[in-house]
Amino acid sequence: MLKSGRTAWVSALALLAACATTAVSAGARVSHEGRAGQVVKLTFMSNAQSAGIESAWAELIAAYEKANPNVQLTRTPVAYANYKTTAKLRASSSSAPDLIEGDSAPGGILASLATPGLLLPADKYAAKYHWKKTFGPLIRQLYLSKDGTKVGSGHIYGVPDFAEILGVFYNKSILAKLGLEEPRTFAQFEASLQKAKSANVTPLMIGGLDKWPWVHAYSLLADHYGSPAALIGWYNAHPNATIVSPGTLKAASVLQQWVKNGYFEAGANGVSDGDAVARFGKGLSLYKIDGPWETEVNTKALGKNLGFFLLPAAKAGVTPPSTGWMGWDVAITAKSKNPDAAATFLNFLTSKTARAIIMKHQNPPGAPGPAIGLGSNPVLRTIVDSYARVLGNGNLVPYLDTGYPQAEPHDILANVQSMAAGKMSPAEFLKSTQAGWAGFHHYK
Repeated sequence: MLKSGRTAWVSALALLAACATTAVSAGARVSHEGRAGQVVKLTFMSNAQSAGIESAWAELIAAYEKANPNVQLTRTPVAYANYKTTAKLRASSSSAPDLIEGDSAPGGILASLATPGLLLPADKYAAKYHWKKTFGPLIRQLYLSKDGTKVGSGHIYGVPDFAEILGVFYNKSILAKLGLEEPRTFAQFEASLQKAKSANVTPLMIGGLDKWPWVHAYSLLADHYGSPAALIGWYNAHPNATIVSPGTLKAASVLQQWVKNGYFEAGANGVSDGDAVARFGKGLSLYKIDGPWETEVNTKALGKNLGFFLLPAAKAGVTPPSTGWMGWDVAITAKSKNPDAAATFLNFLTSKTARAIIMKHQNPPGAPGPAIGLGSNPVLRTIVDSYARVLGNGNLVPYLDTGYPQAEPHDILANVQSMAAGKMSPAEFLKSTQAGWAGFHHYK
């Protein structure tokens, strides 16, 4: 499942300031549209997610309605495959939802809605609810230019919900049977792939049918071999940026080699990500690259046998870069009949109550603040600590496929699948990606 002025929101100082922040109480109840006692009905369209995130949404909405008894909030989840098209159709319809979820990346879902005026700028609500204090320097990530090409300037349109960071989930039982310990270096990780393969264990489970899991695998390798700062600059549309480098070429070559080595299942491109998650949960692979949206599902499947680590750096003890962001944002549509009420839900997402619910469902919250409800869950603690460290080091790289709108012939999603299968060379893949990015930003 984010942006300019990147250094502001990824600095360690920002992180410390954010962690010290106490979010504005969600008890700022709805006192707005309609007569006293009248029920305000809000509708909300968002991405259909994993079972863990779906459960979190249900609990978040119930808690919000309890705090605001004169509001009814109805959420409609929509499948990711058709999400961007459906979002624009619904936001422009006469029955547009009050709230809509989307990524605020350059050319992303919120950008596609903000450019034609289908979203309501939330700057006045940011001032009313003191979001600059809540988010600190991270507030820069919430700004989106009106033309949708830049993050860090323009208007605030929404508030993030579930933070994301890519890493490697693993099966502790399988690792122990292979006589291995959790890899601390990249070399150890690659050695474990070969060890698993030699023991007739699928090293890496992947849902290649959905294409984006290949982007996730490639992105972690690009973070490892390339320059996180350069990748962030590319995402942020710096005029002279390029995704073509020796490191990104090496990353593509390694991914191809992993496929040739049989580190993924034969026929992986016929397996959906949902099926891949289920197969990993049944103990059919050692590893699966994924984000915290699957933590709850994986925990239910594997229990104490579940582990998580960031793709290791070359040297042990070094916090590696990774890919992720503060999460998709929840925004208010321009056609909302109850925008003030909708804004209270956005603010609720920054509250301690919301943070506790999101953490309960084993995901870091998008809004900064204290870690609530970590308990003794070692996987959740690892994810939350890893997210904080990578964010603080300035090495959280946004998803590459959100750097510009994806369409043939420069669709990263389709091309990385082809490249991994050896049907497109690493050089061709990166050349096409750079051309798509440059065309979107009108760079030569």
